[in-house]
Amino acid sequence: TIPPAFPISAWVGLTHAAVTGQVAVAGPSTGHVSVAGTSTQPIRKPTAEQRVVVDLDIAWGTPQRIRLVAYAGTGKTFTLAKLASKHAGRRILYMAYNKDVARHAEIKVFNCARHVTCKTTHAIALEYMRKKRLIYDRKKFQDYDLTSKQVIGAVRKQCGSFDEDSMNQATVLKVVDAFLRSADLVVTATHVADHYKGTDAHKIAKHREYAQAVVDCMFDKGNADVPWTFNGFLKRYYMLGGHHELSADYEMVLIDEAQDLNPVTMAIARGLQIPVVTVGDPHQHIYSFNGAKDGLCADHADVELRLTRSFRFDPAVAWVANKVIALKGEWRLLSGARPVLAGDAACPPSRVYLVDVPAHTDDIHAFLGRATAEMPVGATPPCVLCRSNAGMLGAAYWAIHHFRGRTGNKVHVLGGTNKAKLTLDKFRDVYKVQAKTWPRRVYSNFRTVDDVKAWAEKRDLVDIVSHCNFVLTHGNNAGTMLDRIKEHLADADDPRVVLHAGTIHQSKGGEWDHVIVMPDVFAFLQHSSRPNSKAVW
Repeated sequence: TIPPAFPISAWVGLTHAAVTGQVAVAGPSTGHVSVAGTSTQPIRKPTAEQRVVVDLDIAWGTPQRIRLVAYAGTGKTFTLAKLASKHAGRRILYMAYNKDVARHAEIKVFNCARHVTCKTTHAIALEYMRKKRLIYDRKKFQDYDLTSKQVIGAVRKQCGSFDEDSMNQATVLKVVDAFLRSADLVVTATHVADHYKGTDAHKIAKHREYAQAVVDCMFDKGNADVPWTFNGFLKRYYMLGGHHELSADYEMVLIDEAQDLNPVTMAIARGLQIPVVTVGDPHQHIYSFNGAKDGLCADHADVELRLTRSFRFDPAVAWVANKVIALKGEWRLLSGARPVLAGDAACPPSRVYLVDVPAHTDDIHAFLGRATAEMPVGATPPCVLCRSNAGMLGAAYWAIHHFRGRTGNKVHVLGGTNKAKLTLDKFRDVYKVQAKTWPRRVYSNFRTVDDVKAWAEKRDLVDIVSHCNFVLTHGNNAGTMLDRIKEHLADADDPRVVLHAGTIHQSKGGEWDHVIVMPDVFAFLQHSSRPNSKAVW
C-alpha cells in the first residue's frame, strides 16, 4: 500500500516506462523534456487472472457473451493469444479497429496462426460489398468525406432543390455521418440534434430530410454521383445483414478495444450467433468525439472477467491511477508490478533525462534533435506523438532530413501507409489553393488559404483548419515537404524505418521502446478551456 504522502521524487525513482522502454514528456510550464525508461521481464506464464480467461468454458454454437475488462498493461493481447492457442481447432476472428493493429495482431500476437483471421470491421464489410457487386466500377468507394457538391447534388436530385440561404451543407454532412455511425435504420431528429443546436422546427425537419436524401443516393446502387464512404459501406453492410454470415464462417469472435466501438459496430457484434469475447478498458475510452460508445459495458454479458495486475508500472503509479479512476466511481483496483529494489538487476530503476527546450516552442526540429540525442546509441526507432496531423507531418519531415545519411531513412505513420497517403492528399488539396494549381472542387472558389481557413473556422471544421495552418506555416515549402514524406513512407516492420509518428489518439494500442511526446500536446492541455470537461490531470 502506497501511503498518501508518498513523495513525487519516489515516483520518479520507481516509475517504469508506459510501455517497455523510454517515454519523453514535454511539460509546458518548464519547457523540459523528461525521458524515463526501463525494461521489464517478458510475461512467460499466465498469471492466475489470465489463466481463468484461458481456461474458460466456451459454449460453442451459442450466442455466449464474454466481457474481459483489462486495465492498462495487464497483458490482454498475451491472454487472447493463449486463449486462441488453446482452441487451435476452432475458426476464430479477431476484429481490430485499424489496419496496423490487425497486422500487428496477426504477426506478433497470433504468430500467423492459420485458425485465426485478423481483420478490421471495415475490411470485412468491404469484402462483402464487393462480393455483392455493390461497389464496382461506376459505384466507387471514396476515401474522404463527401464534398459539398456531392451533398447538394444528392439533395437536389431527391428533393428538387437545396435551400442554400438557410441551410448549411457542412451541417447536413455531419448529420449524415451521425446516422452512418448509429444503429438506426433511418435518419431521425436525434441525429440532427447532435449538430444543429437551433430550435427552429422547420430547419430541424429540413436537415433530417436533406440528410436522408444524401443517404438514399449513397445506398442507391445505380447512383454513381454519390460514392460510398468508409462509414457508408459499413452501415449498408449492417443494414443488409451481411454480418450474419460471420456466424457461419467463424466459431468465435474476439473484439479488441471494445470500449471505443461505435453503435453500428456494437449492433454488428450483437447480431452474431456465436461466442463473442469483447475486450477493453472503460477507463481508456477516448473516441467519444468520433461517435464511439462504451461498447464494452453497454450490453449484457454472460461472463465478466477482469485483468487488474499491470506489468507496465509499479505500485506507486498504480496508486495514482487508482486515485483517478476512483473519481469515476471505480472500486475495483489496479495493482502494479513489484517495486524496484536497489541493486535489483532484473528490474532496474528508471533513467530520467531532462532536455532544455523553450516553453511552447514552435521549432519542433530543435526539440526532436535534443530529445533523440538523449537516447542510447543503437536504440530502436522512437515513436513521436503529437496533438495534430500537422505536428505529425512536421516530425516525419524532420526525421527524413535528420537521418538522411542512413540507408532508406523511411518513416512510419501510425494507421498505415494508405491512410497516411490519404492524409497527405488532404493537406495537398489546401496547398493547391496556395500554389494556384487546380485545387479540389470543394476549394475551387477560394482565392487564398486564409479564405479557406476562415470558411472552415466558421463551420468548426477542425481538420481543415489544421491543414490550413500547416500550409500557412510552411508556405511554398509545404508542397516539397508533402512530396518528401510520401516518398519515404513505409510499413511499421520495414527495417529502414528510422521514426514512427502519429497523433496521441492513433497511438492507442501501440507499443514502442522509446516514445517522445511533443510540446503541442501539453500546450493543448494547459490552454484548453472547456468548462464542462471533467478531465483530471
